[in-house]
Parts: sequence; structure tokens; C-alpha cells
Amino acid sequence: AEKALKKQEKNYRELVEGANSIIMRRDISGKITFLNKFALNFFGYSEDEIIGRGVVGTIVPSIDSEGRDLGKMIEDIGRQPENYAININENMRSNGDRAWIAWANRPIMNEKGDVVEILCIGNDITDRKIAEENLKAEHEQLLGIIEFLPDATFVIDRDKKVIAWNKAIEEMTGIGKQHLIGKGDY
Repeated sequence: AEKALKKQEKNYRELVEGANSIIMRRDISGKITFLNKFALNFFGYSEDEIIGRGVVGTIVPSIDSEGRDLGKMIEDIGRQPENYAININENMRSNGDRAWIAWANRPIMNEKGDVVEILCIGNDITDRKIAEENLKAEHEQLLGIIEFLPDATFVIDRDKKVIAWNKAIEEMTGIGKQHLIGKGDY
């Protein structure tokens, strides 16, 4: 039984250490208790530099670039991990670079059923986030162009919903965009 247990432990360790995802354990106060090799390399820390330190200020900024209070979020995950089974937030590397991570979080309980740690598995989605922001900016630019076309112009998406209704068509029909944007079957 002991030999089988050691083999099973070795298999799990190989899975965790060989994963191409960030695998982290943190206590309920936000102190890091484990990072796999992939995570250490991704964030740019050695075990000695990061284990025992808080996630806020090391791999999580206190405030992200969108103005969200991530320090408060980290505290809240420790109190109510069930509310953060999946979350996306900005993280930071040791060199100061920022990265967006999609996290799956699961509470780890003691024998009494109290949450003692959080198992966090993360994947870098920075490229996806940048592509979404670029697409949103291009969409807004296109809507701006449509708005000022001299011809009455509207745009309907694949779901047959109005997504653009310019000033010229408002003047022609007497119907303001606030009555049509997002509506279908017109």
C-alpha cells in the first residue's frame, strides 16, 4: 500500500510539475504556499523569492489597469471562494510586465470543513484580451464613421438586430437610435 501510495504521489507530482498551466496554492489570507515550475517561470520568481509572500504586490497588482481593487478581490476569495470559481484578472510578472489570467479556483478544506487554502489554476489569455480590445476599438471606429455619413445608414447584424443607426436616418425617419439599437425584425 505504501509503495502504491508513493507511485500515485509521484504521478500527481509529475502532472503538476509538467503542466503548461499556472498551478498555485494560497492560504485564505493570500499568501502563496505553492507554485509549480511553469508558474515560477511565467512570473519570473524562484521558490525562495515567492513562497510565503502575499499574491498582492507580487503576482497581483493592488489596483489593475481598469481601476479594479484586486487587493479587495484577493481578500474576498479567501472569505468566499465559491463566488470566484472562475475569474479573470490582470496579473504581473517580476519584471513589471502585465498579463491577463483566466483562473479556476477551488477551496481546499480541513477535516472540520473549514477552508484553509485555495487551489488556483490559471491560463494566460493576454493575447485574447488584446485582440478583444483591438476589435472593440475597430468596432467603435466603424460606428463613428457610420454616424457621420451623409446618407441615411443603418446596420443589422447576423441576428437581425440593429447595431448602427446614423443621424441622417434619424432625420429621415424621425426615429431616434435609442429606440432601435439592439432591437430586431425592423
